[in-house]
Amino acid sequence: MVPDSLADANRALVNSDITNCRFVLGTQTLADAGFDAVFSTDTFEHVENLPGVFQELFRVLWPGGVVISR
Repeated sequence: MVPDSLADANRALVNSDITNCRFVLGTQTLADAGFDAVFSTDTFEHVENLPGVFQELFRVLWPGGVVISR
């Protein structure tokens, strides 16, 4: 379940020395060019409007940002 995974990731982040990272749900409204990287897992095969999703991913990325998918 996504909310559980998000909570797990944020708990792990709090218990680490990492200070320049955040995890958010992709369903939130996100600012333009607010992220260095977007990570998606097991998602794209379920998307009907793939061009629209990629347009949104690149909108929220800084110039030179990356999309990581597995």
